[in-house]
Amino acid sequence: MDDLMGALGKRGVHVTGDVVQSLIVTGEGNVINHHLNGLDRLPTDYSIPFNNFLTAYLGRPGEPVPFGGRISDIQELDRWLGDPNSPPYRLLAAPAGRGKSALLVHWSTDLVPRENVAVVLVPVSIRYGTNRPEVFLAAAVARLAVLHGREVPTVNVSTEMLKSLMGEYLKKPLADGRQLLFILDGLDEAAGWEADAGLFSTTPPQGVRVLVSARLLAGDDRVGGWLRRLGWDLHSLARGIELSPLDEVGVKDVLVSMGNPLCALGEQEDIVRQLHRLSEGEPLLVRLYVEDLQRQCGTFTNVALEKLESTPPGLQGYFERWWAEQRKLWGDKVPLREPSVQALLNLFACAQGPLRQKDILAIVPPQSGLNSWTLEEALTPLKRFVVGDGDRQGYVFSHPKLGFYFYDFLTENERQEWNKKFLDWGQRTLEELETGQLQPINAPAYLVQYYVTHIKLRNSSRDSLPEELYKLLTSSQNWLEAVTNKLGAPFFVQELAALSEQLGSLPKAPRIRILCGLGMARQVISHKVEMICGQDLHHLITNGKVDEAIGYALLEATPTRQFYRLTVIRDAFLRQGSSANESLATHAKKVANAMRDVIRLIEEPIEHINALITLGQCLADFRMLTEALQILKEAFDRILSNFDQTQQSQNLFKVFSVVAENKIDEQVKSWCDSLADESLRSECSWQLARSLASLGPSYLERAKGMAAI
Repeated sequence: MDDLMGALGKRGVHVTGDVVQSLIVTGEGNVINHHLNGLDRLPTDYSIPFNNFLTAYLGRPGEPVPFGGRISDIQELDRWLGDPNSPPYRLLAAPAGRGKSALLVHWSTDLVPRENVAVVLVPVSIRYGTNRPEVFLAAAVARLAVLHGREVPTVNVSTEMLKSLMGEYLKKPLADGRQLLFILDGLDEAAGWEADAGLFSTTPPQGVRVLVSARLLAGDDRVGGWLRRLGWDLHSLARGIELSPLDEVGVKDVLVSMGNPLCALGEQEDIVRQLHRLSEGEPLLVRLYVEDLQRQCGTFTNVALEKLESTPPGLQGYFERWWAEQRKLWGDKVPLREPSVQALLNLFACAQGPLRQKDILAIVPPQSGLNSWTLEEALTPLKRFVVGDGDRQGYVFSHPKLGFYFYDFLTENERQEWNKKFLDWGQRTLEELETGQLQPINAPAYLVQYYVTHIKLRNSSRDSLPEELYKLLTSSQNWLEAVTNKLGAPFFVQELAALSEQLGSLPKAPRIRILCGLGMARQVISHKVEMICGQDLHHLITNGKVDEAIGYALLEATPTRQFYRLTVIRDAFLRQGSSANESLATHAKKVANAMRDVIRLIEEPIEHINALITLGQCLADFRMLTEALQILKEAFDRILSNFDQTQQSQNLFKVFSVVAENKIDEQVKSWCDSLADESLRSECSWQLARSLASLGPSYLERAKGMAAI
């Protein structure tokens, strides 16, 4: 019974009413599936990294993860969520290792069973590869689209479009009346993209709450730095709170939450006091020490307690103790084992993201003793501090604070030496690409994403940065192709634009030189777009390369041009044959969804309405009549609210021509009938009649009847 009550205390479910002879089953798997709903519908399924992130904090059956001491923090978040008068936005800030992600994962998990709340948790994590904007923004859009009953984007679109879609969904309350809670965790880890005041609306609707967590950055005046970045320091939009370290009661709660036999240690004041002293209340260190205790259960003695008492506090004390234990374990093999383990720690500390096994072997020096046979053995003592399998997910420190600790431990010369190893690997890769030894599609994903970052690190205080970047951007067309293959051309074009904006502090001459390089890189990419004509798009469609055709369309510079290209693809579909073909229907839906997404970015009213009418025709052509009516109704409403009488007449006729041509005028009569203004109602009926009459003599009687309404 005690074990049962302990389990319920860790994750209980409050139940009211008569539950006699009832069985209630809950499980973390069901909760995790809730957080993944919709991700598998994206062009790239991100379910695995998101699942791995959640499992790291929730654990597996029989493998609990230390967590506790946050009851008051969870209660405060509950109060904020439940108080309609509290600010709609909340910022949670703290240094690395303070337990922000753990708190939010557990809180959002507790919220899932509530019938009046819909929660979306989006982690921005270097460790699990969700820190690129095309990943976490796409995930946010997918989760929000599911809750709003909308289609999840099925083709890759630019980060600007994803940002716009996310903002649009967060400006609307859920139709089912539930409160929407959107959590963006770890925004400071976003790669190649900076959050700004345009990320979230300054006029959020009732029923929508947003929580952002981030690590405090250098120069921040506590939470104020992030509040200003997000534009939340005005209009009483948000309240920022800084997560505090755990006190002794919190440390005890962590031990108790682990169940037997660790919960017994929670009753020993000396052990709790030492754990609090050693960890300084930092949840990351509490977790490391609790995991140590878990392995010692049954053998924990006063001698072990004395060792804790003699250990200095903080990460330095922990790793000094860990190294001493490793050397004792290795015995006379220390000279063989220690260099390889140290090399891996230094490598992971200087890496900008996860590294696969072949990446590691391409970087480390021969004297490290690492090769295909010895790498796994060298990783064994680091398994507690490093996540990944080296294949599907690269190796990386299990928490950013570990990386900061080992990076700070290195001297500046050592940091530059390791950075040079990354750059040398990059240079060898460029040479292999140019000589044909390496195909662009097989270029290392790590280098594609982080090579420019390593160039910047080496040249942060030198004048050769412009020359190196110019050489990279102009001398290797295969490199550009590798980048566009891995990241997608739309994302790369945006990265080039971001790089251009960062050059303002450079002197004029080198700035102009690197801008020329950027221009040449863009020309290589845009040349692909310009070379794609209507005939080429038709060829791509007939060969089943629908996603590639849509991708080229979305490379156009403006939403209006993107939409035009998508209409060319639509025409190619119509020439191909009937949409009754199941495969063709699926692809047609992709085109229609892409058109719908692009329309949201067209701001000029007349262009927006014309695009809606075109999309309505497209959906009707694909025999998606229900969807066509929804889009045409949106165009109808916009015409009445945006234009004067002359423009209304012209544009209503366009809408009703699509309606009449597809014989769906009977469903549209209610639009006219529902108008309160008699003259407006008469004008709409007349334009509907005109559109029917324009189809020929056989439609005259229906047109007359419509005009008489």
